Amino acid sequence: MLKYSAFLIPILACHAVHADLTIPGLNQQPLNHFAIEDKTLAKTGLTVNEDELTSEQDINKITLTDTQLHEAKVWGLTADEEKRYVLLMQNKSKFYYKGLRQTPIDILGINARNETERNHFAELAARQEAQKVAKNIAWNNAFYKAYNELFVNVPVVGDFDPSPYSPYAHK
Repeated sequence: MLKYSAFLIPILACHAVHADLTIPGLNQQPLNHFAIEDKTLAKTGLTVNEDELTSEQDINKITLTDTQLHEAKVWGLTADEEKRYVLLMQNKSKFYYKGLRQTPIDILGINARNETERNHFAELAARQEAQKVAKNIAWNNAFYKAYNELFVNVPVVGDFDPSPYSPYAHK
């Protein structure tokens, strides 16, 4: 048994793990990968990635306000990406995502027109999330260090009487 396990474990460890995204009820037929541009969306059963912008919405006719230009700079977006975000938030995305704490990058990534665009926004979001997490960890470390120096003799949890919570307390 030990020999069999020793042989099987390296084989399983070398196997590439791959998860397919499928949505029940959608077309699960084999894909013609040459005819489909957005293979990630196609795995869910969609063969056409419909852009949420309408034909009346022209990105070139929009002039960004100072606030919108600032927002673009804060999130690391180009002017055209910010314009697309502004237009998306005038359509379904306004109802789907407003109030859900989605960033402009999230909205643009969700509504990406192709895999390249989706990957661009995913990388941008990942870089910004890494910055945020690193700053949070640094802050937490500094806080706990300061707390422990200031309150060295104060217990974190004071005297506690568990008897009211005992199963024998309720008869």
